[in-house]
Amino acid sequence: MGVSDVVLDILNVKYFGWGMWGIGMATTVSYTLGLSVLLIYFFRKNRIFHFSWQDMKGVKIQTIFEMGLPAGLRVFSRALAVVIMNSLVLGVFGAAPMAAFAVQRNLSYLFWSVGVGVSGAVLLYSGVSCGERDREGLQDVIRLGERNCLGLVSLIGLALFFTAPFIARLYLNVADPAYPYAVGAL
Repeated sequence: MGVSDVVLDILNVKYFGWGMWGIGMATTVSYTLGLSVLLIYFFRKNRIFHFSWQDMKGVKIQTIFEMGLPAGLRVFSRALAVVIMNSLVLGVFGAAPMAAFAVQRNLSYLFWSVGVGVSGAVLLYSGVSCGERDREGLQDVIRLGERNCLGLVSLIGLALFFTAPFIARLYLNVADPAYPYAVGAL
């Protein structure tokens, strides 16, 4: 979803010129694409995970609701925080810093995906090691994950720092008042 959001935002800014409405639509379309991929998977016949309405009983629905409610509240609070932050940036600083903030937020999807991916793998392998009572294996996995995640995120951060002007030009013209803000934000 993050990659499609970034690509659609760049297309919106460079070719369609739909402004903030287009950026919002790009996010909506990218989430719809992500949902479509999941739905296609769940409706295939040879899938590993199966969903059945017959298996849904009161206890299962309650468990799903109890487990899903915190995640739903987290997503809602993040969306609310974005709306509040966008309103504050726009109201206090104006349109140019708002555009730069949108560029920075958009690219943060790609930047943090590495950390989330590595931490997800570390979580999986540490769960296996913990379940097998392999304390040494658990320590090795955590050390390896910390080293790799820190190294990858540092490399991406350095690359982003040195390529910030080029990346900002994907979204903005150099003459745009938001351009220096976007380079600084990256």
